[in-house]
Amino acid sequence: MAEKKQAPLNTLLTIYFYHTRLTRESYEEWKEYKFPGHILYGLPLLENYGIHSVMHKCKYFSSRLKLMFYATKEILFCKEKYDVLYATSFRGIEPVIFLRALGLYRKPIVIWHHTAVVTNPKPWREQISRLFYKGIDQMFLFSRKLIQDSQKTRKAPSLKLKLIH
Repeated sequence: MAEKKQAPLNTLLTIYFYHTRLTRESYEEWKEYKFPGHILYGLPLLENYGIHSVMHKCKYFSSRLKLMFYATKEILFCKEKYDVLYATSFRGIEPVIFLRALGLYRKPIVIWHHTAVVTNPKPWREQISRLFYKGIDQMFLFSRKLIQDSQKTRKAPSLKLKLIH
C-alpha cells in the first residue's frame, strides 16, 4: 500500500527565506543527497506543510554594512509576495528588524538566534538592543539554557522564544 503524504496544513503561507549562504544551490544539492539538511534550517520540511519559500539571493560581502544595505534592499523590494520573513540569523537584516520595531515594516520576522540574548553594560546600547528585539516576532533557540538566559534580560517575552533542536 502506498504511503500517504501528509496533507498541507497551510497552503497560503509564503515565507521569505533569508540565509547568509547560497540557499537555492544548497537546497538543490540537498535533494540529490549532496548537502546536509540541518544547515538549511527546516527549509526541506516546509513544503510538506504547504509553506512556499521565496529564496533570498545571497551575495558575499567583506563589509557587514554592505551586507546590511544589500539584504535590506532585497527584502524591501522583493517582487514576489511573501507573508513572513524567516531568517537563519539576524546578521545583515538588522535594518529591517529596526523598521519592524518602529512599525515601518509590517511582515512578521522569525529568526534563529544562535546565542542567548545578553544585557549590555552601556545604557544607551542597552536601549538600542531593547528596541531591536521588539522588531522580532519569534526566535528559535537551540537549548533551554539559551532560553532561560535570554529571559533574564527581559528583552524578549517568553512567548517569543521557542526551543527547536
